[in-house]
Amino acid sequence: MYISPNSLVKLLLVILFTSILHGCEKIDPIPDDPNDPGQTTFIRDVIIPSQMSLVKGNSQAISGKGFATGDEIVFKTGDEEVVVNIATFTNTYATFIVPDELTNGQYKILVQRDQKRQELGTTTITIILNFNVPDKQGATIKGAVYCGTSPVQGVRVSDGITTTITDENGFYWLNSNKLHGYVFVCTPSGYQSKTTNNAVPGFWSTLTAASTTTEQHNFELIEVQQRNHVLLIATDMHLANRGPSSNNDMAQFNNGFMIEARQFVESQPDKPVYTIVLGDMSWDGYWYSRNYDISNYVATVSSFPAPMYHVMGNHDNDPYHANDFDAEKKYKRALGPTYYSMDIGDVHYIFLDNTIFINTGGLLGTVGERNYEKYLTNSQLNWLKDDLAAVKDKNKPVIVSFHCPSTSNYNSTFTTQLTFNPSYKATEFHRCFDGFTNVHFLNGHTHNNGYTTVGTNIQEHNIAATSETWWWSGKTTGMNVCIDGSPSGYAVFEVNSQDIKWYYKGIGLSKLKQFRTYDMNSVKAFFSQSEVSAVMEKLSGNRKDDYASLVNNSVLINIWNYDPAWKIEVKENGNKLSTKQVYLKDPLHTIAYDYPRMRDNGSVTDGFTTGNNPHMFQVIAASATSTLEITITDRFGNAYTETMTRPKQFVLSME
Repeated sequence: MYISPNSLVKLLLVILFTSILHGCEKIDPIPDDPNDPGQTTFIRDVIIPSQMSLVKGNSQAISGKGFATGDEIVFKTGDEEVVVNIATFTNTYATFIVPDELTNGQYKILVQRDQKRQELGTTTITIILNFNVPDKQGATIKGAVYCGTSPVQGVRVSDGITTTITDENGFYWLNSNKLHGYVFVCTPSGYQSKTTNNAVPGFWSTLTAASTTTEQHNFELIEVQQRNHVLLIATDMHLANRGPSSNNDMAQFNNGFMIEARQFVESQPDKPVYTIVLGDMSWDGYWYSRNYDISNYVATVSSFPAPMYHVMGNHDNDPYHANDFDAEKKYKRALGPTYYSMDIGDVHYIFLDNTIFINTGGLLGTVGERNYEKYLTNSQLNWLKDDLAAVKDKNKPVIVSFHCPSTSNYNSTFTTQLTFNPSYKATEFHRCFDGFTNVHFLNGHTHNNGYTTVGTNIQEHNIAATSETWWWSGKTTGMNVCIDGSPSGYAVFEVNSQDIKWYYKGIGLSKLKQFRTYDMNSVKAFFSQSEVSAVMEKLSGNRKDDYASLVNNSVLINIWNYDPAWKIEVKENGNKLSTKQVYLKDPLHTIAYDYPRMRDNGSVTDGFTTGNNPHMFQVIAASATSTLEITITDRFGNAYTETMTRPKQFVLSME
């Protein structure tokens, strides 16, 4: 059949127009029945904003018509997908619960029905936290504990009297009378509190509202790999800004401990370092005369390179108050709770206050006697028992820090004796740890090193002072020695999961330096000099004959961090010498403080003079000129050695 050109053109236009109409019908209509499996477009009138701020765990709506039972929302970014079920839907929207897997970023949002998908749009998601903590009847403190954009559930929060636990939203509520004026979190394992000042970690917050007014305090945590970690443990700084005309405390502290501590932290790049300070950071007797109190101490250490956790010492009380509670107020404002706890890695840490400040005669404008007793109050014991009850694994190591030791073996029989007053309070305290198998007590106060055990489950470590003899031996002779002969220093605990090792580190000394030897022939010769003897006679107890009981050729070995698991071997010409534990004074401290202070000032301060110590050992050589080979091995198998050439000089600069 012949078709004219004009007729052909008309025919082609009709076919083209019909095709266009048919194509529009295929991409535009939405079926009346959205469950029709033959369709690939299910939802119409969709509104997807360009940005969405979401709260994990909250319900979120998406506008659109046509959602059905069984639909899923897909969030796609790159090759990653997060799929959630529709929770509810209406004719105009659907809701879903924001999943934990969503993070900040740009996502395509799709709806999936059976095996088919429809892209709804693209948005940028920002995960935010819900800090709108609702009020609860009776709760005067509330808040949220969170990490990044996630709430942290199961965290203990306390006001020092009552303890609660955060819920699935990270929320907490406390029915508190705000007695202590603070609230704190017991930081859980795997986290530490976020802070801008290591001297004051952000695990606590000062309360500011009236006792019956509800106030909110939130706590941010950061995740830390801390199963293996290191403790730097210092005590008894006694800072008072007394200046170079006195003991020059600030310069000695900043040029000694602070420099070395920073170097130590920098030497541990693979493990987090936590610092525990065991009290007496300040010196109450000089709070007002030198205008240096506990808040000034915080400013002094604000640049410290690792988080610092403090306990309160007797010298950290306000001497203008004659009762313990009021005397603690400045400390609480500066450093927070006087007792608290946390988990670091696989270890539970507890920090306590066992000084009860009496301060007879103290009042505004008048420094009292600054007297005190040593024990834990009943309210603190109750809090402690509740805290320990939450530790379900009784084999988990527990490290407990407080200022004054609960026991001591500083006596001629080397027996462990209770040192709280009244003493039964120590037994009461020890019983809190019944059932636990691996407990360590850490404390200071004495300016000595000491080690004792209580039963089979408690080891008590009394750690010598960073300030040695309240900075006076360093000021007087340049030799920083504590009253037991230990160098000024700090302890280091290396924690690998539940395996704990420790050592004492003298400031400015190698960690391999763990003892000092004295050739007592030389020591006795020094003290027998008439001018020295005349000065020593003036000391209390007529100290010129400190070592009269020692026979010729005696050698004393002062092992600062000794405990009964250490081994001592001394050989003279290949022959082993027997060793004897003796309760005597360290000769070096005597010439670093007692002798020069009495000689130059005519007096010494009570409590600063050399004391007998139980970590001194005597051997008797066959000759006055023989060389001794000395090997001291600690409980962890580390051997420390000295070839002692005799006669050995007795001088301030001795090794």
